[in-house]
Amino acid sequence: MTSQLQRNVNSDRVRYLRFKEFPIEISTHILALSTAMPTFWLWKTYKSLIVVSRDMQALAYRAYLPHLPIMLHTRNHVDSFCMLLESNPNTVGPQIRTLWVISGIKANVEYALGRTILQKCTRITHLACNINLLKSLVCESTPFSHHNLKELTLIEPIIPWELLLGHPAGRQLFNQLTHLRTNGGTVFVFPNFTFSSLTHLSFSCHQLSFGSSSTSPFDSIRFPVLQQIAPSLPYMICRTLNPAVLGATGRKFDPRISVIACPKKWKEADIWKWAIQGEKDLWASARAGEYLQRSRAFTQDLPLWHPDCDDFEDGWF
Repeated sequence: MTSQLQRNVNSDRVRYLRFKEFPIEISTHILALSTAMPTFWLWKTYKSLIVVSRDMQALAYRAYLPHLPIMLHTRNHVDSFCMLLESNPNTVGPQIRTLWVISGIKANVEYALGRTILQKCTRITHLACNINLLKSLVCESTPFSHHNLKELTLIEPIIPWELLLGHPAGRQLFNQLTHLRTNGGTVFVFPNFTFSSLTHLSFSCHQLSFGSSSTSPFDSIRFPVLQQIAPSLPYMICRTLNPAVLGATGRKFDPRISVIACPKKWKEADIWKWAIQGEKDLWASARAGEYLQRSRAFTQDLPLWHPDCDDFEDGWF
């Protein structure tokens, strides 16, 4: 090749940009295109990218964390996540959108660590926790900053409504929620509060009895925009009941009710995670009657279980 030809080839060659030379908005968008893959591969890709370089790590945090369900089941999980937040205060916390924190640790420790996590993750939209973490969110004197939190799953047998709603942050939280799911109790206690934004309500119970139709707890004063009610019965109670009877009993009381007959291997964490991953959520499955299709069909009327009965614990989550 002559020197003149070589110069012509070089002059026509387009300069290729390195990935890190793109504007951060374009780089983040390119990485975000891969978030449509199944969650397993999403995690694998994320874990590979964060060890490439510091620049790639920051891009991966920004592109992937808003789409990943963060689930903390143990003290080690919580400690590790706290360390990640501390070492990356500006790149990790602001990107977290979905958080499950039910770790089975001591109440005071969970309260303190939960407060640390929630102070750094202020853009959460979906939260699943127990009462310790919820107290750290609403019972502090600091200004309420979780204005994007719309969906709450609360794993707690007895909810201290007076305590939670006695704080301005608690009233603001429950006033802005659109979806509320409680699990662990045998009966749902309805607080004297107006859930002005709540469109979807689900709770665990041991009987489909909410009082007479004239005193319905789902009235328009407390629930002005409520669209769906999904009471869930544990497997040990509903396993011998006719699915058609369960569904009809709920609809007879209120047409918005979609009964959930929990399967034997019901795990609340899996139900929550699948919804975050884009699969059909609890509300859609209940509305389609899928949880009734999975129960055994027997021609037996609904028994009037005592609300304080505690013989039917079956590991719902």
